[in-house]
Amino acid sequence: MVEAVDANDIINEILEINWDEPVKRNESSIQSKVARVFNATQKATFPSIKIDDDSFYEEIQKAVYDPHLAKLIFAKLQEQGLDTYEKYLGRGAFGKVFQLEGTRTFEGKKLALKLLPYYSDNDYYSYWSTSNKITEEGIRGDALALTLPKGCHLNRAYAVLTFDGKEVHYLEELDPQLHKGHVVIGTLSRAIQGGTLGERVTKMPLSSEAVRGYGKQLAEALLGLHQAGYLHGDLHGGNILVKGEKEGKSPYRIKLTDFGLTHPFTSSDDMRWEWKHFGIILGQMALKTDLEYNSDLNDLLLNPEKGLLAAEFCYTEEAILQHPFFA
Repeated sequence: MVEAVDANDIINEILEINWDEPVKRNESSIQSKVARVFNATQKATFPSIKIDDDSFYEEIQKAVYDPHLAKLIFAKLQEQGLDTYEKYLGRGAFGKVFQLEGTRTFEGKKLALKLLPYYSDNDYYSYWSTSNKITEEGIRGDALALTLPKGCHLNRAYAVLTFDGKEVHYLEELDPQLHKGHVVIGTLSRAIQGGTLGERVTKMPLSSEAVRGYGKQLAEALLGLHQAGYLHGDLHGGNILVKGEKEGKSPYRIKLTDFGLTHPFTSSDDMRWEWKHFGIILGQMALKTDLEYNSDLNDLLLNPEKGLLAAEFCYTEEAILQHPFFA
């Protein structure tokens, strides 16, 4: 538990500092006193917030780089009944992900909470928070996961956490006019239990059925995202989650996730570049399998006129899904 700190104790601690005292190692020096006062102020800033799980609070603080904001996030999660921390899932280039136990409307579900770093306007890295700021022009980045189309293997968000400079908000819908100026600091989505496609490929060769199954679902995810007007912007095996097996479902199911760099595409060149990344992933999956010399796969990837990796103008999106390799 984080102990409550009386504001008067903080003031007295400051008044006791002898600013002329030389700094000495291993002694109660000015620096150590200032550090204690600073730490006390961090704990006393929001005395009404009860921290029942120090480990989760500390993880939140490490993720957002701001102790005051970490307290507000923790309080908002408590308010929503989302403070049952199960485990740390990992980190990417744009945030840390934690698994929570779902309650209330999420009863029985495992949830993935992705927290993004927050930097104040005068911080060197403030451009990062600016890129996650909601503007009148619309929504971009991780917040787009709230609006993505259903039914095409995209890991949609249930809600986002935003910060308006004073308060943290839990939002299941975003309005660029109403929430203008808010910075997106977190997303809440379904936790996928099967690990990443990148991990699976490095552990052992896939079967030809798995390559086709995962490949087709990834193509469908990209098509759905592109038809909605967006590029993923960071397509690689670590951002493709493998779903567990379920009776009556295909054993080769994925969810495309991590939309931190997702943005509207402005040209067909951008779209072709993303399909080339898809071709690289498909080629990586096929390594050390009986598909290495498969004529249909070679045509899809290496056809000199329209192959994903060989040609300037590749197959159309619809033609990729209808290609004999996925038949």
